[in-house]
Amino acid sequence: DTCDDCSSGTFDVANDGTDTDGDGTCNAGDSDDDGDGFSDVDEITCGSDPLSAASTPTDFDGDGLCDNGVDPDDDNDGALDGADSDDNNPNVCSDDDGDTCDDCSSGTYNVANDGTDSDGDGVCDLGDVCPGSDDNIDCNSNGTPDGCDISSGSSTDTNSNGIPDECEGTLMVRGDSNSDGVFDISDPIFIIEHIFLGALASCRNALDVNDDETVDIADVIVGLGGVFGTNPLPPAPFPACGLDPTPGTLTCVVSPACP
Repeated sequence: DTCDDCSSGTFDVANDGTDTDGDGTCNAGDSDDDGDGFSDVDEITCGSDPLSAASTPTDFDGDGLCDNGVDPDDDNDGALDGADSDDNNPNVCSDDDGDTCDDCSSGTYNVANDGTDSDGDGVCDLGDVCPGSDDNIDCNSNGTPDGCDISSGSSTDTNSNGIPDECEGTLMVRGDSNSDGVFDISDPIFIIEHIFLGALASCRNALDVNDDETVDIADVIVGLGGVFGTNPLPPAPFPACGLDPTPGTLTCVVSPACP
């Protein structure tokens, strides 16, 4: 224990120096002279008396590390003291994700679990910009979450999948083969010209009147029937501009009649 066994004048290992806490180890070799659970070095650092069990340093979280300079996280909430807005409150520390909810509201630092998040987008309800949709998705890069674009009407969502139409493809009207904004006899005629004469179509998907992912004579027949009322009208998107709810291999680069 670093103390001479004869320091009392006779060989006595149990009485070889001052032993404040009476644990059989002299102070010189005892890391905790007063036996209060805090090391002498930590007590000196934290300002308490290492020779008095009645003088103990503050240890808010009870982890055996005193608060004033030894414990890097006084309240054990996962946020280090230097970054913690309240070292003695495990439910208060910061708002690093800027969602107005404290990152330690759960009792430990977790920006993904800092409050009720009804829509599961990682932003707590209190700071949710667009409740019911993901605040982090902005496919058109306009600075507004897509869900807000759709709910405000600034973006359309024809197929109701939560994605603005402008992010999914080109709007069109099925059957409006020549993209003049009208479904009439000129459209089946244009399909014939496209099939047999090579007329260029900027939106081949609109020529697929029966929505079978092929542009052929069947589309002419269905188109004529739709125009003259002997067949049902073309399936969606029709009669308004929209996205193809059953996208396939046919392309639609641009449909001039649709914005």
